[in-house]
Amino acid sequence: MAARIERAFCARMDHGGCGVLVEIENGRIKNIKGDPDCPTNYGRLCPKGKAARERIYHPDRLTSPMKRSGARGGGEWSPITWEEALDTIAERIKRYKNEFGAQSILLAEGSPRGLEYLFTYRFASALGTPNVVTTGAVCFAPRWGASILTCGFYPKPDVENSQCIMAWGNNALATSADSVMGFQVRRAIKKGTDTIVIDPIKTTLADKADLWLRIKPGTDCALALGMMNIIVNEELYDESFVSRWVKGFDELKSHVALYTPEKVSEITWLPVDQIKKAARIYATTKPAAILWGNGVEHNINSVQINRALVTLMAITGNLDLPGGNIDFSASTMRSPREFILADKQKQVRNNMIGNQYPMAKMLGFVPSSAAIRAMLQDDPYPVKMMLVHTSNPLVSYANSKKVYDALNRLDFLVVSDLFLTPTAALADIVLPAATNYEFNDLGHYGVPWGGVHARPKLIDPVGQCWSDMKILNELAKRVGLGEYFWEDTDEALDYILEPAGFNFSSFKDVMILDPHRDRKKGERDGFHTRSGKIEVYSDLMKKWGVSPLPEFNEPVVPDSRYPYILTSGKDPAFFHTSLRNIPGLRKLTPEPITEVHPDLAISCDFREGDEVIIETKMGSIRQYVRFNESLDPRIVYCDYGWWFAEKGSQDQYGWQEANINILTDDDQFVEPLIGTTTQRGMFCTIRKV
Repeated sequence: MAARIERAFCARMDHGGCGVLVEIENGRIKNIKGDPDCPTNYGRLCPKGKAARERIYHPDRLTSPMKRSGARGGGEWSPITWEEALDTIAERIKRYKNEFGAQSILLAEGSPRGLEYLFTYRFASALGTPNVVTTGAVCFAPRWGASILTCGFYPKPDVENSQCIMAWGNNALATSADSVMGFQVRRAIKKGTDTIVIDPIKTTLADKADLWLRIKPGTDCALALGMMNIIVNEELYDESFVSRWVKGFDELKSHVALYTPEKVSEITWLPVDQIKKAARIYATTKPAAILWGNGVEHNINSVQINRALVTLMAITGNLDLPGGNIDFSASTMRSPREFILADKQKQVRNNMIGNQYPMAKMLGFVPSSAAIRAMLQDDPYPVKMMLVHTSNPLVSYANSKKVYDALNRLDFLVVSDLFLTPTAALADIVLPAATNYEFNDLGHYGVPWGGVHARPKLIDPVGQCWSDMKILNELAKRVGLGEYFWEDTDEALDYILEPAGFNFSSFKDVMILDPHRDRKKGERDGFHTRSGKIEVYSDLMKKWGVSPLPEFNEPVVPDSRYPYILTSGKDPAFFHTSLRNIPGLRKLTPEPITEVHPDLAISCDFREGDEVIIETKMGSIRQYVRFNESLDPRIVYCDYGWWFAEKGSQDQYGWQEANINILTDDDQFVEPLIGTTTQRGMFCTIRKV
């Protein structure tokens, strides 16, 4: 059969969105390269996208359902049919629902990669469990929740029309937060856009910036408040916009008076002149966009720092302004709320695990630390079963040793994945998941910046692999929820697309439906908040028992036993905890790396390349040291997400050896509204092995 070229989008190696040209011959993918005509990447493709073929045909890929045949975690498995797998899982769901209530069943999701995320919510709503566990508390949910509370929409940076880009905890040249692609930022820099980067690490973007602020990890909120102090005192705020649209500005003025440049300098390790310069550039260069990222969401200030950043956008008049941060409205497709049966979910939400975190409850997810606590303590009720898709909790959740105990305490654990992972190694049943090229899917549906992509099926699944959507759809029928689902998952895609005038077949010809960029929507219609204004002072926050104005809290208490500040980063060759078993990607980063300044190494008596032990009060791990002269000598910068497929399932693939979540705490210093665990800005020590 002659080879053919198909257009598609890269996906499930990360969040996806880059256009690709896929060469197919004899029913197999032969080559994948970037699509030069796709407006999201213009032919560029990262190593992950190029490695998709290697992952699809990896010899270790799961190709049939399996059940545990020995002790949990013992590495003994027996292949079973889909019929047996689904019947067994369905029987457990019905049994636990009848005996302990639907709330005893948890559904866990990792980073959203496609429609499986919303299928999970739909399944939970139909079943009657309020408990969908996610890592949202440390990834995007603080930004989203703080935005909804403050201005009523998610303010995406309009970088292509900006005169100033302030990248805060974001390295857009290596990642694509908010679907802002690296080439867009490079193009902006090339045309002369002022660029400010706030990051403890000299990233590729920081290296190209006009101004780099090497901030102490965990102190971002103090810096934002200090910048507001300067903007207010020097009257650099947009008086016209503030007087019409900002609620609580007078209270804010009094509040930020406490955060003098000198005090903020002491907290953040930044020179006073740098703080002033950054504030003045951002406030006086219009339009200016804040390109925020995951880096600000990993400590007790996760909600307050994002409230502070929205406040910065608002008082400078850069919110709801072309070239600033604007509302990229969703498309005309079916509402995600309707798709997930949100009204049914709302009926059971008061019984959700983690109800003590009101913003997590508002957004409809259970923080992972609350779920683990419930699994171990039967608090607020017994948890019997967890069904996991696109997630590896044993490595990705804080306090991994506690997670290990919790997973082992479950009566029944089901994991759907492409490979056996440390979490899957503890499962009772493992289900083989399909890759994005093996089924029809929609990308970026349900995210607050629109831009929905068609992801067409190009090849038949390897072995007996099913999409996570199909798994949930078929399982729903087995447990008596068929009325809420479909004969085939392609019908669900048609259901989503129908209001926009498409079915999936016709949408494949379009490939991408751009979001409507609704500029100055708030000024035209009012903001979608309780007051109709931007609520810098939040009455709801006050009702929840926290500061109604953005407030900084120290992430952790200093400990003389641990003299260094620990932070971490994600290697761009991988996606969170996945892909470390792909040889082509592993060659790029063969081992977990910890970066330190050479002066720190001299004081600790180790050399570059040595294996070192990093320790906190929670435990210790081993990584290999590399020198980085741009780091502050008080910083230890570790790799995140490591496990070792080559070590075998009997040891759960070496999940304890280099996994930074061995070092994190899920009990102390937890954000009170959304349940964020402190994962950066901790105190540690380091020594040679």
